[in-house]
Amino acid sequence: MSRLPVILWFQQDLRLRDNAALQAALATGGPIVPVYILDDESEGHWRMGAASRWWLHHSLAVLDASLRKRGSRLLLARGKSLPVLSALCAETKAGAVYWNRRYEPAAIACNKQIKAELAGSGIEAKSFNSALLFEPHTIANKQGGPFQVFTPYWRHCLAQPIQDELPAANARRYVLRRSGRNRRNLPNWSCYRT
Repeated sequence: MSRLPVILWFQQDLRLRDNAALQAALATGGPIVPVYILDDESEGHWRMGAASRWWLHHSLAVLDASLRKRGSRLLLARGKSLPVLSALCAETKAGAVYWNRRYEPAAIACNKQIKAELAGSGIEAKSFNSALLFEPHTIANKQGGPFQVFTPYWRHCLAQPIQDELPAANARRYVLRRSGRNRRNLPNWSCYRT
């Protein structure tokens, strides 16, 4: 029985090492379809400026080179994330979309909607913590609320176990499902006006 492809949606975590979503996608044993979506519309007040776009262009180039060394490549898209992911799921017959969480208010709202819509379409949608030692909802004071003073918060964090860094992904396990979205060159998004 062949396993369905997993779309690996890169957002801010443009790396292969210590990437929880990538590790989970590899664990499925199915083909992995790596994608980055430039979604300015959903970013709200968190839209990237010129310096961030310059960094993004070069980071995507390095990520794509890392994927190509492993026999894969990075697919790039521009537009609202949900329609792009839905279309990519249909095109690749993917059974799941995995990504690492972001914590900006607009990103949280967007990701909740994407999870609900994909799940409603029968596609597994999972997000992972890959950027923080402790997610905000996991650290609470004795009353169960957020800390108001730094020192008790810091002491509480120091008492928590820390997960080990995830290893770099095994290069032999990358497989990219071929699709019609063959991009030869990365667009230079650093040149787009903000």
